Amino acid sequence: MVDSLKNPFFNIFHWVKGEIFDIEAVNDALQTRDYLMDKVGKSEKKRTNTQKDLSNVQEGKTSIKTVFKGTLDVG
Repeated sequence: MVDSLKNPFFNIFHWVKGEIFDIEAVNDALQTRDYLMDKVGKSEKKRTNTQKDLSNVQEGKTSIKTVFKGTLDVG
């Protein structure tokens, strides 16, 4: 009779371990999403700043960044 009994904590242990892995996977996915969103935000900010500098050069305005750039440097 003792041989036919199984320890119920064995099944619970594996179930809880699987749930922890699922939670860690969701946490990693959210951290990766936040990291990528930060990179996208920085890239968009850099693009808008570059576009603003290019429009200033095309209009002939000068600033510290555009002092040494000419209208032919736009490309």
